[in-house]
Amino acid sequence: MGWQSGKSRCKWRAFIGVVFLLPLAAQAQLNPLQDLLEQATRLECRFSALGNAEWEDGAPSIELSDADLEVVFFGIDIDEGTAEVEGRYGGQSYIVVRYSMGYLHLMQMFGAGPLYVTSILAQESQDGRLMAVQNRVEYSTVSLPGFTSRPETYVGDCAVS
Repeated sequence: MGWQSGKSRCKWRAFIGVVFLLPLAAQAQLNPLQDLLEQATRLECRFSALGNAEWEDGAPSIELSDADLEVVFFGIDIDEGTAEVEGRYGGQSYIVVRYSMGYLHLMQMFGAGPLYVTSILAQESQDGRLMAVQNRVEYSTVSLPGFTSRPETYVGDCAVS
């Protein structure tokens, strides 16, 4: 017989289950924002900070600036994994939606190649709004003011409505 009896092994397994699973269950119960985010069908997002990427002589750099970007996602269906968007730069795109453990990701793929990923966190920024980040992967040889022509990261928040 091994170093422990059958009863002892069962108690040990139960202890391990409680130690590892209880924190996950408690976290889910303690964050009502996760439930709010998981049930979201419309998000009104505003982004006020921007990081623009650039390569100068092959060396990457980031320039930080203020931003004024508003995007509304609607018709969000987490079960189907779909949504629609309206906003200044929405355009025609296909959106894939994925919710996972307090993160809601909306991925926009454009026919011309660019990819935008907006992630909303089940963390309050202020006034009941949730922290959000939008990353835009797009590159064109000519940089046009007011249009995405280099990779960008917007930081802001969203209201669930």
